[in-house]
Amino acid sequence: MALPFGDGPVLKNPSFVTGFETPDQRLRRLRETNDALKKNQEREE
Repeated sequence: MALPFGDGPVLKNPSFVTGFETPDQRLRRLRETNDALKKNQEREE
């Protein structure tokens, strides 16, 4: 089993898999979500 704290693709696991999320990851995720919502709104208009 891969360690949750290592280098490599394991770190790309979404936070709900590892149950661990750094503040940086949270901010980036929220920013990406907002960007996606804005793009969807622009597409609908």
